[in-house]
Amino acid sequence: MLPIVGIIEPNEVQEIRARLVAANYHHGKLDTSWRFVDEKNHHQAREDEAILDLQRLVREALMANFQFKIYAWPSKWARMGFSRYGPDEHYGRHVDGWTQRNADGEMIRRDLSFTIFLSEPESYEGGELVLERLDGPVSIKLPAGSIFIYSTGVIHQVMPVRSGERHVCVGWIESRLRNEEQRNLIYELSLVHANMQKGELNLLVDKGISTLMRMWGDM
Repeated sequence: MLPIVGIIEPNEVQEIRARLVAANYHHGKLDTSWRFVDEKNHHQAREDEAILDLQRLVREALMANFQFKIYAWPSKWARMGFSRYGPDEHYGRHVDGWTQRNADGEMIRRDLSFTIFLSEPESYEGGELVLERLDGPVSIKLPAGSIFIYSTGVIHQVMPVRSGERHVCVGWIESRLRNEEQRNLIYELSLVHANMQKGELNLLVDKGISTLMRMWGDM
């Protein structure tokens, strides 16, 4: 699990929100697995050329972020969605499916799920993203432009919005590192490497990361 605050610049958040005003939304029940249709109560933007353009904008912003890249190691991307939660809307306890088709129709594996917050937290009440961990629930509500990334397969929910509107972008990634423990180790080593002065130790850490990626990574 990893939060990154400000992964999307404020001007880009404003642009996304402005362009979503003209989006054609439909109820989320029309676009979900039969397993969780009763839990889904919010609205999603229909995928058209304008939404595809927003997906590209978001993906480019994510891939420009060093911290995101060394944590997620994206190999393939599932389609992103833009969701709107008004008063009393929510998404009950559920688990994201482990596969999804991408924009090219290819079936990909979902290793990581993410939520990008597009509304400032003070603009709506409720609407927390809650993930269930063995050590207890984790409640997430981040500033606009921030992302929360977590392993697909975690039971989670979006609590009811009591007032205001919650706007988010959600998406899924097939990672080159499908194993969470391996992914976390590579992430930590990459942070160490990035903050070391150049020299023999820096080179050895770089060599170690490359060796582990050859051992564990998918092409």
